[in-house]
Amino acid sequence: MFPDLDGASRRKLRQGLVLKRSQILLLVGMLFCLALVQSLVFYDVNVYPADIAKEWVSRAAATNDLNDMAKYLKYADDILKNYHGNPVWPFPTPDTDYDQIRTNVEEVIRNALTWSNQTGTSMAYQQAVHNIVDTLSTIYDHLNSANQAIGFNPYWNPLGWLIWSVLSLVIFIIVVQAVLYPPVNYG
Repeated sequence: MFPDLDGASRRKLRQGLVLKRSQILLLVGMLFCLALVQSLVFYDVNVYPADIAKEWVSRAAATNDLNDMAKYLKYADDILKNYHGNPVWPFPTPDTDYDQIRTNVEEVIRNALTWSNQTGTSMAYQQAVHNIVDTLSTIYDHLNSANQAIGFNPYWNPLGWLIWSVLSLVIFIIVVQAVLYPPVNYG
């Protein structure tokens, strides 16, 4: 590896190339803390609001009052206005497209308000409630799938991908150094 150096010079050179274990642990610890903080901030900014919208859809499905359904769905729609496109990037489907999900939510709001003028005991009202609850179940599943995909999409989470890539590279370098330059025992 170092053909023109004698044995003692090679050992000194190797010692200079290898980071001390405390430095390695400090570096990995700092990168891990940075990745953890970034993940929490990312969840708070991007995923948490989408989860709240999903729970408003669930709340709407849990009521039998069409006006309350429309009110809860309006809350979800207000949150979903901040989300566009499809977070599933390898094989996207319309089921996980936030714009399509929002269109479905707005349609359900219109239907709930249209049928809300009926009396609560009428057959038409009860059928409307039943149909809307079935639709909300599907919308909830679509939102759940889309929300799960946010964290794995490089467009939605570029800093997370960068940090985890650097952390992986540092760990790889540490392993390679440990294999190529094992600690020398001079005792």
